[in-house]
Amino acid sequence: MLNGHFQHKDHMGNVGELRDGGAQWMSAGKGVIHSEMPIMTDGTLHGFQIWINLPAAKKMQPADYHDFQSDVITQYQQEDGSLIRVIAGDLTTQGTTLAGPLQQTGVPVTIADWQTSKAATFNSCLNPDFQAMIYVYHGEIQVGQTKVKQGTLALLGDGESLAMAAENEAGVLLLSGHPINEPVVHYGPFVMNSMGEIEQAIQDYQQGTLV
Repeated sequence: MLNGHFQHKDHMGNVGELRDGGAQWMSAGKGVIHSEMPIMTDGTLHGFQIWINLPAAKKMQPADYHDFQSDVITQYQQEDGSLIRVIAGDLTTQGTTLAGPLQQTGVPVTIADWQTSKAATFNSCLNPDFQAMIYVYHGEIQVGQTKVKQGTLALLGDGESLAMAAENEAGVLLLSGHPINEPVVHYGPFVMNSMGEIEQAIQDYQQGTLV
């Protein structure tokens, strides 16, 4: 969450408030009933919802929830003044490995946010077993010979390094994770691996046995 609040409640009894600069993680597992109520900060609400698929073998594990306020998210300020915030997994930059507060997501992932208010560069070593992409949510950056504009999601090619450069103010999400390589079927709020599993999930919900 960049700006704004979200109040979370779920059937497990979890109550949390996601505040400016914080993050939350919820694993639906075998089922969770929840509500997310938005609250603006100075008339603005700006954040991201990232869906991380669970492997089939973990889709029926118990649901789980954690929130992470801004002060526990790992931050590293580079010499050029830009800031990298690591939310999930590990990220190596300038010879330093940064570990985010969220380490268990059901599948290995790295989620980080790079922010700069002026010309800056960012270099990182990536896990070669991961697939990676970036989302430019503010400004424009250069990756190799390619310019990536605001509102663009770019899939990165194979390799173990990432080099980004910004000439002005910019904000970029780095998303990478181990590929699951399984079929994905979704219907409404349900995400499974086959239509048969979707039909079973709907039946379980209607009968009150989903959770």
